[in-house]
Amino acid sequence: MNFLRVLVFFLLSGITGCDDGKTIVVYADPILETYARKAIAEFSSGKEIRVEWKIVSTEIIGRHLRYGQPVDLVFAADREIAAAQYPGLDTNECLTIGSDRLVIVECIKNDFAVKIRTSDCLLLAASDTPLRKASEGWLASSGGDSSCRMYADFFGLSREYISRGWTGRAITLERLARQIGNAKVIREGPVIENWHFVFVPATARNPALGKKFCEFMVGFSKGNSVGDIGIID
Repeated sequence: MNFLRVLVFFLLSGITGCDDGKTIVVYADPILETYARKAIAEFSSGKEIRVEWKIVSTEIIGRHLRYGQPVDLVFAADREIAAAQYPGLDTNECLTIGSDRLVIVECIKNDFAVKIRTSDCLLLAASDTPLRKASEGWLASSGGDSSCRMYADFFGLSREYISRGWTGRAITLERLARQIGNAKVIREGPVIENWHFVFVPATARNPALGKKFCEFMVGFSKGNSVGDIGIID
């Protein structure tokens, strides 16, 4: 074991050792941030629970799990990506919380895109790898293509491109498109079934608290859908 690995091990051990049994570390994909915050707020109401938030893409969440960083609850956007990054993930214990439809939108105002000669470009991605993978798969299966493709690695950046008209067209999620005034849906794509989910990692520091949260989520998910709660600004 080299020095760097030893250092990382002791740092992580120190973080874990500071756990007081009342703190939960929650990792959430930006697409699910609003939903996750509402769920956690209702779950922790009236309880002495301190929450540490980490808002990062699903692929990055998988890396944190793989390298042993303390994670108690996960709200992720793609089960396959998470499972690939974190081999110990038991998908049988995942709680599905929503599906999404891919759409192609046209930017109503795209003066800047025309100026920089990207008005014919198709923007792909958002939420890092998961949405990009689904978008590329849809294009490949439908025979669609574009001579000019642009990529936005993160959800917020993709939203900026569309709302500001920095590209001519974009593949994104339908519920996001409905929230952006500059986006006009011109083509509907496939529904990604059971795409969003929540789980408690096998390495969670507070498994008992995680179990209680899962029991709570069964009732919460019946009365709250990801689409209804929306996306954080």
